[in-house]
Amino acid sequence: MLFKTAATLLAFAGLAAAQTTPELTHGVAKINMNNVTATFTFDKVAGGVNVTVNVASGLTEALAINKTSGFEYHVHVSPVGPGNNCTSTGAHLDPLKIGTATPCDKSNFALCQEGDLAGKHGNLIPDSSSQVGALSLIQYTDAQLTFTGDGAITGRSIVIHNNGTRIACADLVVDGYVAPAPTPLGTGSSTSTTKPNSAAKLVGSVALTGFVALMMMTL
Repeated sequence: MLFKTAATLLAFAGLAAAQTTPELTHGVAKINMNNVTATFTFDKVAGGVNVTVNVASGLTEALAINKTSGFEYHVHVSPVGPGNNCTSTGAHLDPLKIGTATPCDKSNFALCQEGDLAGKHGNLIPDSSSQVGALSLIQYTDAQLTFTGDGAITGRSIVIHNNGTRIACADLVVDGYVAPAPTPLGTGSSTSTTKPNSAAKLVGSVALTGFVALMMMTL
């Protein structure tokens, strides 16, 4: 009797955890620094992730170092640092280690870093008719972007560059995502090495425990 009671408790705990884990489907980065105001929205769709870029101000022709190519923008691996430190965002999101030695090929995304949005879909080109630096709305679907796995866009950031120089950035905030807790001091690392989808894996493990418990109850 005691054996079945314990199994019942495990089952309910596992099933409850599985039911309360939200699917990650929407994220947004809101940049508001150095006179640049822009919103980047990410929504999960059947073919990958739909991206909407809305630049309201700041990306003027006068600001652009290269008037023709405009401004690059990417998903970077780490959040923005204290004081809007864009350098703290690290490198481009690149789980397959493509690197930057070979330029991104728009006709073959397999040769592009996942986070190289400008390389795959074009730079942010200044609009000469807008004195405040607003751009027309940009929308596209990126088949590489994902909310899960090693290349997940959770816990990342968006950075706008001016001929390579980082001029504005913001955290990419994903609804329902909870960042892993830092590893306690004295355990060999001051920061967590847990991957972005570790919370989902943990819940999956708990759910599996619940399933095993249900099987135990039938014995």
